[in-house]
Amino acid sequence: MSNPEGSPRSDANPEMPDAALLEAVIRRHLAVRDSDPVSMQEVGELSNINYFYRVEVPARTFYLKVIPEKPKRLPIRLPRERVFSEAEGLRQFGALAGGDPSLFRPLVDN
Repeated sequence: MSNPEGSPRSDANPEMPDAALLEAVIRRHLAVRDSDPVSMQEVGELSNINYFYRVEVPARTFYLKVIPEKPKRLPIRLPRERVFSEAEGLRQFGALAGGDPSLFRPLVDN
C-alpha cells in the first residue's frame, strides 16, 4: 500500500484509523486483488469528526469516509449506533441525487 504524507495513522496520532485495516476492508469488500496496489490519501483535513480518504485502485478512484467511535478532533466518544445513521444518510443522499446506490455503499467492518 502506498503511504504518502497524510495517509492513515501515524505515531503522532494513534487515534487515526489503521492503514492496514482500511486496506484489508477495501480489498475484501471491493474484491481488489492482493497483487493490485491500493493508494490512500487523507482529504478531509478540516473535518472535526470523520476521516475522509481519496482511494486509488487499478482503474478506479473513490472516496472513503471512516466513522470513528472517537471523533477526529473532539475529546469525546460517540455511540457506535451513529454508524447506522451515517449509512442511512448516505443512502438517502444517493436516492435524492439519483446516483448509483453502489456509489454510496457502506463498508462495515468490526
